[in-house]
Amino acid sequence: MKTFILHDESVNSYGFRMLTRGAVLEEFKKNPVMLYNHDDREMPIGRWENIRIEGNRILADAHFDELDPRGKEIARKVDAGYINACSIGAWVLESDSDASLYIDGQDSPTVTRWVVREASVCNIPSNHNALALYDARGKRVAEDDIPSILELTDKQTTLTIEPHKTMIQELKAILSLADNAKEEDALKAIQAQKEQLATLQDEVERLKAEKQEAEAKALSDKQAHFASLLDSAMRNGTLAEGQKESFAKLFDSNPDEVIALLEAMPRRRSVSEQIHDAQQQSAKSELLEMSWDDLDRAGRLQELRDTAPEVYTEKYNQRFHTNF
Repeated sequence: MKTFILHDESVNSYGFRMLTRGAVLEEFKKNPVMLYNHDDREMPIGRWENIRIEGNRILADAHFDELDPRGKEIARKVDAGYINACSIGAWVLESDSDASLYIDGQDSPTVTRWVVREASVCNIPSNHNALALYDARGKRVAEDDIPSILELTDKQTTLTIEPHKTMIQELKAILSLADNAKEEDALKAIQAQKEQLATLQDEVERLKAEKQEAEAKALSDKQAHFASLLDSAMRNGTLAEGQKESFAKLFDSNPDEVIALLEAMPRRRSVSEQIHDAQQQSAKSELLEMSWDDLDRAGRLQELRDTAPEVYTEKYNQRFHTNF
């Protein structure tokens, strides 16, 4: 069984080369067809066995289908030394125009990732048929289209040129510019956005200052109101002296609740106020017990009317036999 070099990293007749470490062999190993001169319109002439990588080369052993007349004839020519070469049929996934990957004689991007589709025994390995490229649909790529394939898969192009174009389109969309807008239009729009942003930032700072000022005043007003309520509660005896500090601490944690509590507390009445109330109540009781005529003689009818108008009306009706 003859061993063939399917691939190495030398520059091919198209001016580029393919890195062995980027070869994807899995699918090829599942279906290791051997073609003749990359002609997939004809039946395979055999299969590849013991597919392996040694250094920067891909090797495989040729197993010809000698039950097929064509396969048998090519096997005879190989054994006789009339045919000694083969080449890879590949599908390019990624290439790179980085100059550091170039070697002597190379003038096109380096293929850094590629799929092995088939391998063919070929007559003249140095001609263009020594390498065949396929597209994603498995269609053979014409010689004139190979530069386009390399450009489309060029990592440098993909990572720099295309994203740049995409970025420009996205920038135009963000700035609400027409597709035909020029660079100066974009610069003007960006400057306008910057000025608008500066204005908004100034407005935000102004509103923050106003908010802080309003909050400080509100707190000051609450503190003054609390101090007034607490002082009043202490003076009128609603709170004892020992409670003052406790209420001050509560105010620090929940001022609104403490203020509401102080406002709801009933004011303790002084002794003099209580005596006055008692006197008022006694005088009112005396008025209620007197008759209309007695009130009239004592000149206290007006007093009764002001103190207990409903009783005044009742006594009037009784005296003059009226009802209103």
